[in-house]
Amino acid sequence: MKRLLIGWELGGNHGHLTTCLHVTNALRASYDVVFAVRDVRGASEILGDAAFSYVQAPVPMFRKSRARPAANYSEMLLGEGYADFDLLRGLVHAWLTLLKRLEIDLVLVDHAPTALLACTIADIPAINIGNGFATPPSVFPMPCMRTWEDIPEERLKRADAAVNEQISKVARSFSYTSDLALAELFGGENLLTCLPELDHYPQRSGGTYVGAIFSQPRTQRVDWQGTGEGRVLAYLRPGVPGFLNAMTVLRECRAEVVARIPGITRAQARKLAGPRLRIVLSPTDFNHLLQDANVMVSYGSSGVVTESLLRGVPQLILAKVVEQHMLALRVAEWGGVAAREDRSAERLSADLSALLNDQECRRSVQDFAQRNQEYSPENAVEKIASTVKAILS
Repeated sequence: MKRLLIGWELGGNHGHLTTCLHVTNALRASYDVVFAVRDVRGASEILGDAAFSYVQAPVPMFRKSRARPAANYSEMLLGEGYADFDLLRGLVHAWLTLLKRLEIDLVLVDHAPTALLACTIADIPAINIGNGFATPPSVFPMPCMRTWEDIPEERLKRADAAVNEQISKVARSFSYTSDLALAELFGGENLLTCLPELDHYPQRSGGTYVGAIFSQPRTQRVDWQGTGEGRVLAYLRPGVPGFLNAMTVLRECRAEVVARIPGITRAQARKLAGPRLRIVLSPTDFNHLLQDANVMVSYGSSGVVTESLLRGVPQLILAKVVEQHMLALRVAEWGGVAAREDRSAERLSADLSALLNDQECRRSVQDFAQRNQEYSPENAVEKIASTVKAILS
């Protein structure tokens, strides 16, 4: 039986694991699947009952602090070990060892550029299955992530050149005879797990959009109780800037609110809750709640954003990291508000009230849903599985 490796190296939270779990469930009858994961604790939670093997992915023990936020994908990698030849070579060596010892026939890469580099050196087929952010366009220089800032192209080119020099040196140390460029690594089979309208890089040409895979396993059902003037669904984390202000607004607004907040205790949930605000601590069936929701408030998780838009629900997004900011700007084109610097309770309350009452915004979001009414996560999973089978056959 041929063996697949699922590689996850960068990025936080568990969206990478849940996406890959749906894909591997479609492949497990035909292939032996092993995960190499950034977060083994998350793997225990998500994969523990799924009978998949997993190992720790090679990742740097310490991340280099940046004097300023990364301007493009290359600058991001320079802060993830790509500025240090010995560290990068060590990471590649570890990936190569995994690939060899596990006798891997194909790698599904979800935000794992170093695994992609190792596959190129070892001549092992790889498929990128990330969203737009995790799978940047195959161009030089890598596009600017922070389009709301005035960043000169020369800075982007310098970062690309630095990364390209390092990966070429590392590849040659493993007897790879040609120079390599980051754009080449992303020039192969790319299956984008997002919709075109929600690609973090709207200027992209090429790539195959299969769509987001957002349903979570083992979710509980929560029902609306009809206790407020409107219905707001929230998905936030305590580390999101403006979190406490947002919770104050949600507790004091006149709408009924159901909030899913991973990372808080029951005692904290009781303190934050209110007469019309319920906080759920377990994974929740958003699909059921979104059928009658008027607004979604989230930090910009791509799965939650996509699911909400496909249900025609306007959104207020309190992004934390650049990936979420980029997505929030795309959502704002279709019926949403991307909260930026001002996250005072007054500002958030005004944004939420506007979304609850803005019929034009709702029509725009419903137009998005209509445009994509044929889409389903199951079809996305099938497209990826079919590509895997075609390559390995």
